[in-house]
Amino acid sequence: MSMAAGGVALATVAAREGVPKEEAEEMMDGLVEEGVLKKETKNGETVYVAAGKAGTQAPTQPAESGTQPAGSTKFCRSCGTKIPLESKFCEKCGAQL
Repeated sequence: MSMAAGGVALATVAAREGVPKEEAEEMMDGLVEEGVLKKETKNGETVYVAAGKAGTQAPTQPAESGTQPAGSTKFCRSCGTKIPLESKFCEKCGAQL
């Protein structure tokens, strides 16, 4: 498990969430498809980094459509940490959501 400079390693996401790497990769790839994260390989390890330009803020969460049940979770678009749906900031990296 390692935290890569400028991103978060797939192994780290899987360990934090307590899920297999394959499941963590599916979750993170969803954020890649949304254009929030970029998927890179650094030192032979899959790493996810914010897709925004340096010095810019990550895109904000879209308005809630009411399709998710209250009390469910979402993932930080900056570091991938699972956080409560109602959070305004990431509890791990402090990014505004």
